Amino acid sequence: MKGLARAMDKRKLMDGARRVLAWLIAIALAIGYLKTGFDKLVLAENIRQQFEAFGYSLGFARLIGVLEGIGALLLLVPRFAAYGAAGIGVVMLGAIYTHLSTEVGYPYHAMRNLAFFMILIVLRWRDTYRFMSGSKKQPDTEISAV
Repeated sequence: MKGLARAMDKRKLMDGARRVLAWLIAIALAIGYLKTGFDKLVLAENIRQQFEAFGYSLGFARLIGVLEGIGALLLLVPRFAAYGAAGIGVVMLGAIYTHLSTEVGYPYHAMRNLAFFMILIVLRWRDTYRFMSGSKKQPDTEISAV
């Protein structure tokens, strides 16, 4: 009986650690992508120069900014965080391709962020699945003390 209790305590500890890690990653990514999305939306000078060097229109820069902003906000809603991470992940795949094909800028930042988004999708997928399947159990919406 004690072994079962220990296993349950260990599982609660791991679930708590998963939630804390998911929130930390989500908050850090959301802050970063809200800022970069805003810069693209208002066409900051460095963004303007970069997109012109890529050969893309400034309207496309604004579209990417809107997508990054929406994705960043979705990261902060546990039920939709996996979708936000997947959406920005697709944008990052495009960024990696653009940087590699034009040899302008550094694709490594996009590759690093894509890895973080994949981690977040894994950490939050269970919450998203519960929501989509109509399960009565609520997704993880708060950080609980471990």
